[in-house]
Order: sequence, then structure tokens, then C-alpha cells
Amino acid sequence: MINNKDLVLKSLDIISSKGCKNARVTLSQGKQTLFSVRDLKLDRLQNSESTSLYIQLYNNGKYGAFSTNKTSLIDLDNFIDKALSITKLINTDECRDLPHIDSYYKGDKTYEDLCQYDNSIDSISNEEKIENAINSCSEVDLSNSIITSINCDFSDYKEYSCIADTNGFIGESKISNFFINGECSIKGENDSRPEGWWSESSIFYTDLKKEGVCTKAYERALSRLNSRKVKSKKYNLIIENIVVSRLIAPILSALNGGSIQQNNSFLIDSLGKKIFSDKLNIFDSAHQKRRSGSRYFDSEGVKTTERYIIENGIVNLFFINSYFSKKLNMPITIESSSVPTLEWKSGLSLDLPILISQTDEAILVNGFNGGNVNSTTGDFSFGINGFYVRNGIIKHPINEMNITGNIIELWSNLEMVCSDFRESGKWILPSVMFGGVNFNGL
Repeated sequence: MINNKDLVLKSLDIISSKGCKNARVTLSQGKQTLFSVRDLKLDRLQNSESTSLYIQLYNNGKYGAFSTNKTSLIDLDNFIDKALSITKLINTDECRDLPHIDSYYKGDKTYEDLCQYDNSIDSISNEEKIENAINSCSEVDLSNSIITSINCDFSDYKEYSCIADTNGFIGESKISNFFINGECSIKGENDSRPEGWWSESSIFYTDLKKEGVCTKAYERALSRLNSRKVKSKKYNLIIENIVVSRLIAPILSALNGGSIQQNNSFLIDSLGKKIFSDKLNIFDSAHQKRRSGSRYFDSEGVKTTERYIIENGIVNLFFINSYFSKKLNMPITIESSSVPTLEWKSGLSLDLPILISQTDEAILVNGFNGGNVNSTTGDFSFGINGFYVRNGIIKHPINEMNITGNIIELWSNLEMVCSDFRESGKWILPSVMFGGVNFNGL
């Protein structure tokens, strides 16, 4: 039987033999399992596998992208014939081409293994996975009448991918991930149902924090009891580390080459300029071991580099792939960030409880309820969950409030970056505090 890498190379050979000299083939094979436990009983299980062969044709200035899950040589031959025929009908776009060979990852032997795959993933039994979810649920006393439901999901995922193109690039990767997620709903006042959640994830099974997930979900639900609004005005805004990504994501999206080229970014013409607070430092930790998202090359084979995306408030990088490099007449950088890291440079150890204790008045946000960001202007509006903080003490939870403003203005008013990074997840983000944010409530 033809193996995965040979299948990709054979597909390239077929494409070349049919007259298309520039092409890329990507094979992805994934497998996921999920076991969901509700109130100590198995409620749902899922086992899915997928195989996808994705071909990109660059034929005399015409570009076509096609995918199939049929990978026999006969099926591939027919599939490629049809793909080439369709591509001939597409309008010419001279910016469509493979990257210049100098931009590729070369696979130097000095590069260390980034530790993205757990070889034990297939040896973990379904019974053990279910037991993990049940054990997490059992941390909470279900006889407590305040609890309406307690759920826990245990899931894992693995993926193999191989990328090759007619310029000679070949790259293979294997990733794995384990997840455990807890949710708890309790009885509140006036028939309300406060909810809490918590999650942990890891590339390696032995690193996964399996205990305390549902306990934290229950505690977070309890903390929502007796929520109320506070007066509408400007407050200091503290964001817990588990939700900071909601306010980082719009910045990364605005730095995307497609958004820049289509004039759909609030950071157009920002490259090399100081746009944000000098406390804002976003580093792409692309080569960090045992961190989801780490990689040596992107989906085009372009090499990744560890570097500042934003340094001391200055925009250092747009995410430019080969296509938008030609559209914008800018050098290729990378298609997207790998492991965004919000760096802490204060030199002092500072976690969320310490930050709260040092704050006169603020609203601590630990959850978002919908909302949006205007990609062109950066204006935002978010519904939030959180707590009112006064004289360094959490006074009570709040509800039915939202924050409004502008992303650039928000991050220009960044006052504090903590050092309480989470080990779980792809992004490396601590808790942060902003000054003078508009809250709308009473």
C-alpha cells in the first residue's frame, strides 16, 4: 500500500505529467474521540476520522484549489483531470504563484524536535478516557440541591499532515492534543441558572491536569450568584488570563495581509509605527517546545521565525503570505501567528489576586457574552460577566453589562501586564488591566 508521503509525491507527479508545472499538495489525516459525561453518566460519545487531499494548482497565472477524500490512484487521476479543466476557466491572476524557494523551511538538522506529538495517544483505552470524565464530575457533590447539572467532556485529537510542492519543498508534521472541559449549572435567584466552566488541555497525556476541572466550574458558577449591575461610567478593566485572547484576536486579524490589501483593517499603514501602549509586547513563540501551535513552517512551507509582532507598542509585522506579498509589494513573512505571547516585562511577579488587591476600583471580567469588533475602525462592543472590585476586594458579581470603545484606544490604555500565564492552550497570555474603559449598566 502506498504510504502517506509517497501519495503526496505521486499526486505531484500526476499533476506535472498533465502539464501543470507549479502545484502544491497537502494531505491531512485526523482522528478525534470525545466522551461526554453528564451527572456521572455517559451521555455522548464520538469517534471520527478524516482524510483530505488538498491540491493547489498554479497554471500559467490561473489558480485553482480543490480537495478530495478519495485517494486511490485511479480516483486521483480523474480528480486531477477535472481540477485542471476547471482551473483553465478561471481568470488570470499573476500574483498567484508558489513562494520563492529562499523563503522555505529547509529542515536543517540543528532544529530540535518541538514535541508536538504524544506517541502514547493510541494506547489510552476508552475506559480510561471515560473514567477521567467521571472522576472530574464526581469532584462535585451532586446531592447538593443547588446543582442543576454537571458535565465533563474528555477528548483527544491527533493529526498527520504532509505538504509538498513542485519547487521541491516537502514537510511532514504530527500533532496531538488532549482536552478536559467541565461545565456546571446551579439554581439562582428568580429562576436564573448561573453557569461556570473550566478547561485544561495539553499535547501530552501525562501533562494534562485532570483534577479540579469540574470543581473550578462549580466554584465559578457559585461566584455568579446574586449578580447585579453597577453604575454606568468609566472603570479600570481587569481581564482574567483565560479570556484575554478575545481582545488580542482583533489585533492579529487586523495585521493579516488579506485585511490590509482589502482595506478592511484598522491597522492599515501602522507598520513601524507606535500605535499602542509601550507596555504592549506580543511575541510569536513559534518554536516553543510542548506548546500547541509551535511549528517550523506554515501551510505554504514558509519558515517560521520567533520575533516580535508588536514591541513596546510598535507594530513590527504584518502576516504576509506569498499571494499578498505580490499584491502589496511586500516581503513574505508568515501566513499567521503560531504561538502569540503577551510578554510580561515589569520584572515583578504579579498574579490576578495581587493585582486586584492593589486596585482601588475596577471591574474584573472573566467571561464575554457575545459582541463584535468593527474590522475597519476597531470599534467594539462586548457583553461581559465579571465582578465589581472596590478597595482591593471583590464586592459582588455583575451581570447585564457591556463594554464599548476602540481596540487601539483600549490597548493604548494598557496599565498592567501580569505574570500569571496559563500552561494550557495555544496562546500564552496573562491577566491584564486597562484604564478608563466605558461600562454600560445602570
